[in-house]
Amino acid sequence: MNLREWNVRVVVTEGERSAAFAWLRHASHHVVCGIPDEGAGWHVTYPKDGRAHITTKDGAGNRRAFFRESPVPLDGFVGHRTMLALGIASDTLADMNLQPFKYKTQDVVAFLDLRAFDAKMLWVEFGLLEAHKADALSFDFEVRQLLLEMSTSPWVYIAAGVQEAITR
Repeated sequence: MNLREWNVRVVVTEGERSAAFAWLRHASHHVVCGIPDEGAGWHVTYPKDGRAHITTKDGAGNRRAFFRESPVPLDGFVGHRTMLALGIASDTLADMNLQPFKYKTQDVVAFLDLRAFDAKMLWVEFGLLEAHKADALSFDFEVRQLLLEMSTSPWVYIAAGVQEAITR
């Protein structure tokens, strides 16, 4: 497994402003993704042992809720797992309470221009993929952009596309 940490931030724009939308980090012993909202304080973690969970703020502490999927450890990961899927109407950025995008040193910053998504539902999915198995990817939305990080194991991806309505 690659010991190098890999980070990505997803930033959305509508031409007037840019806002931080989501983030993902692969640090060999776990993969974590979430939204950059200090107040919400939640993220999804896929740890080395494969017992994926969501962590949410609970007063001064945190609460973990484990996913019901059978654990598949990161070492020897097989298949394809969605970690997080987020939707945003492509014409409502001005109404969203997204944090302003401020550049920080990262490995990757993925910009999504909402104007390219035809005033439909923009769908962004984060997940894990068995190395060298890109043909195993399948989505229930029309993928228009795919970021696939192949220097990690398992591979991680961010897919962005359109969906007529939320179906998840």
